[in-house]
Amino acid sequence: MTRTAHRFAVAVGALALVAASVGAASPAAAVNGTITGTVTSESSALPIQNVVAEVWTLSGTWVNESTTDASGQFQVSVPPGDYHIQFSTIVTPAFVPEWSGDVLFESDATTVTVSDGGTAVADAALESGKTISGSIMSPSSQPGYFVVQAFAWDATGGVWSRFAVDSVIATPSMTAYTLQRLSSKVEYRLLFSYDCSVLPCIPLGATWYDGASSLGDALDVAAGSTDIDATLSPIPIDRIAGADRFETAALLADEFDPAEVDTVYLSNGLNFPDALSAAPAAAITGAPLLLTAPDFLPETVADSLEALDPERVVITGTEASVSAAVEDAVADLLPGATIDRLGGADRFETSRLVIADAFPTGATELWVATGYVFADALSAAPVAGRDGAPVLLVNGPATTLDASTAAFIEDLGVTTVRIAGGTPSVSAALESAIDALPGVSVVRYAGSDRYDTSRAINQNGWDDNARVFLASGLTFPDALAGSALAGGLPAPLYIVPGTCVTPGVLSGVLMKRPSSITVLGGPTTVSPAAENLTSC
Repeated sequence: MTRTAHRFAVAVGALALVAASVGAASPAAAVNGTITGTVTSESSALPIQNVVAEVWTLSGTWVNESTTDASGQFQVSVPPGDYHIQFSTIVTPAFVPEWSGDVLFESDATTVTVSDGGTAVADAALESGKTISGSIMSPSSQPGYFVVQAFAWDATGGVWSRFAVDSVIATPSMTAYTLQRLSSKVEYRLLFSYDCSVLPCIPLGATWYDGASSLGDALDVAAGSTDIDATLSPIPIDRIAGADRFETAALLADEFDPAEVDTVYLSNGLNFPDALSAAPAAAITGAPLLLTAPDFLPETVADSLEALDPERVVITGTEASVSAAVEDAVADLLPGATIDRLGGADRFETSRLVIADAFPTGATELWVATGYVFADALSAAPVAGRDGAPVLLVNGPATTLDASTAAFIEDLGVTTVRIAGGTPSVSAALESAIDALPGVSVVRYAGSDRYDTSRAINQNGWDDNARVFLASGLTFPDALAGSALAGGLPAPLYIVPGTCVTPGVLSGVLMKRPSSITVLGGPTTVSPAAENLTSC
């Protein structure tokens, strides 16, 4: 058929379809309905102007909003459906934000149903808001941004819900705050912190009222309270560093309780590939990761093995990576221990062997990182250890997924693959190939460079007030041994350039309100300036 004939045939077919549809009944389009109501003061019953009535679906999608007029009335057009309405205002005097049904939390909200073209009424009576006030003090004479947050217990939802926030500028070392629009029907727990979304940051630790380290230990504060003060102190910073990489790893192993250590991983401390997959495997089993010279067992490492006295030692890599002489030295040192070697034909097979050993029942979640660069895998290892997931090394630049890796992912039972690093590390083609595996979805965590990728990987999932680790992103040994400890605690590990802390990482660290920061390695790998959180 010629192109002209084809166009003619399509046109005739289209006309036939139109003709066939003439006179046929088509379903009527849904007609928007209306939600209307009057908002008054709970205490005076007088109407309130400028109250915003926001309409939300039950799944949490914003639909539309309207503002009350001088008579307190509002009217908003919405499609037919079930909704919750939130009422809030910034007028003076301030009123407490409420949900439909005159309740404080959405979990208790009354559902408003709008029929096709119908009208639903949702009146509200708002409680007059009270305040909590006080002062924030810090040892710094530098102006900064401080944040006070009030959390209230949502009994129906079973969660602590953030109810109010106040951001204030401290000048120079003390500032007053006022939390507004608070209800007298609940009590609050207050968190005081420094806002690092605006740099330069001041490394001050967060605190709950009154000096508590966690929400569960914080004191309840009633609306209307005054003189609720807090003092923010510098975040405690310590350093774990030995004379060399082997001693640093041994010092990190000292952080483990020998009574709880059954297994120790031992990897080549001069070359990273065989050890990258061992870190999350060690974390999930509560095992330290020690580093060794390829041809001999350093004295500090031998001392650590004797102190830990594990039942099992797992050597990662073939004899080309960790020699038979090292294995024999471990056997002589620990005659009652089982020594297993996990080494494949290349770094990728070794990675699969380590994972198969540590995750015998499989894993539904898997991190993937390139086996040619260490930085992304080091940042991902503690996150993977926290979540009980392995880190699999792949041929990142490849444009296809090799059969062995594909089969391994499927055999593990993986449903979610998280890629550490951007497309220069793990190609877009490889991502597509993994995503094409049956039942597998892929999420990528990437930044503008290795440090921003570290920030992106650590952005979610960590509790506030946790310990945070910092290690060099230019060398691997300290972060490698540290990632096993961090993943087991669990605690995030960020990589830094060594001479400073990048703004993104600095903000990410301080926004987590860490209870302490531990620097890994000596001052030649992470400088005193970086230790003191000096921004790049």
